[in-house]
Amino acid sequence: LYDSDMQADFDDLRFTTSDGVTLISHFVASTTLSNRAEVWVKVPTLPASDTATIYMYYGNATASSTSSS
Repeated sequence: LYDSDMQADFDDLRFTTSDGVTLISHFVASTTLSNRAEVWVKVPTLPASDTATIYMYYGNATASSTSSS
């Protein structure tokens, strides 16, 4: 769901691995401006425990989209 710190079109979304630095590929499948976005994130590996930590970042007003097509 949209947070007021996000760009209305969700172009500023970024995802990283648990190190907080390594970017993870993502795809913004659909959006409703300033409301919600359906985002698919490509998790690089999934441990045997079936859990992985990823981080989502947003709030950069000058960021352009890095969503895969």
